[in-house]
Amino acid sequence: MAGVTIIFDDDSTIKLDATMSQDHQFGAEITDYPLEDGARAADHISVRPYKLTIRGIISYVPIVKPESPENRQPTRHTTGFDRLRRAITDREIVKVQTGLHVYTDMAFEDMGVRKDEPTYDVPLALTFKQIRFATAKTAAIPKDAIGKPPATATTPAAARQSVRNTRDQAGPKRTQGPVQRKPATPAQASKAQSLLNTLLSGKLKF
Repeated sequence: MAGVTIIFDDDSTIKLDATMSQDHQFGAEITDYPLEDGARAADHISVRPYKLTIRGIISYVPIVKPESPENRQPTRHTTGFDRLRRAITDREIVKVQTGLHVYTDMAFEDMGVRKDEPTYDVPLALTFKQIRFATAKTAAIPKDAIGKPPATATTPAAARQSVRNTRDQAGPKRTQGPVQRKPATPAQASKAQSLLNTLLSGKLKF
């Protein structure tokens, strides 16, 4: 099986000396809803992130030409193990090169190591998952809109500030004091007295 190379964000690499299996997973989420006749209609498809699972080995004897100076490095397998573990701890984004596809923007989701006996190799089970980054779109503001207050408040904080501005523009609230009663004029007093006399004498009929 074709070899697997992991490229880290500092451009360092680890090549697995043997690969037993590769599991490439692609999929999508399909949103559907029921119709009146009992059927289901699908109206949206969302592609899931890629997932890659690899089972391989890092050995202290890399698969190279015999005359290569890289042959037989006693700590190569432990150094590779430490580099993979550090990539998980530091949440690095890596590139994984396989015989089928080169995956970019991949993160370690899981790494398992099982050693049944003391040997000079590290059997690995690595799981990678694609990371997708959100991008924000920008737009130019028209010149005639700069400096103008918004027509309506778009957030609760803006709504509260709009109320405060309106209250400040209206000025302090005016309070009405106690009602001052004015004495009746002589004419009003005479008319009231005449009406009272008429009521008491019984001449006023209803």
